[in-house]
Amino acid sequence: MSQNEHARLAHPLEVKVAHRAALFEWSRQPAADGFSEDEMNLQRAVALLYADPRRPSIRQLYRVLSELIEDDAKRTGLQPKRPSLEDFRSLVLSLPPGYVDHLRYEQEVSAYELIMHAETLIESLAA
Repeated sequence: MSQNEHARLAHPLEVKVAHRAALFEWSRQPAADGFSEDEMNLQRAVALLYADPRRPSIRQLYRVLSELIEDDAKRTGLQPKRPSLEDFRSLVLSLPPGYVDHLRYEQEVSAYELIMHAETLIESLAA
């Protein structure tokens, strides 16, 4: 194993083969009542952030989704529909558990990655 093998966290697009089929099925769930496919795609995109090593809460993600919807409403003048917190929670909790567990709890962070992050932060503070 090279020293760079674990130099960064896996990008969500780099999904292990074992999780691809389950994620594909999850992403193909029919749109919830009253929501367009575009609205559901936004909800799914934010829900996917639940599977992040920083372990955001569902409530934090719902706040992000609400802000995105509000920003869109300001730009377009339209009033898009917002899911209830419970509906959004159900969407998040329907994510494939293996995928969520892998990304939230099993990602290895190398010492190299931590040092590179610290170096970048120190350089940006010095600038």
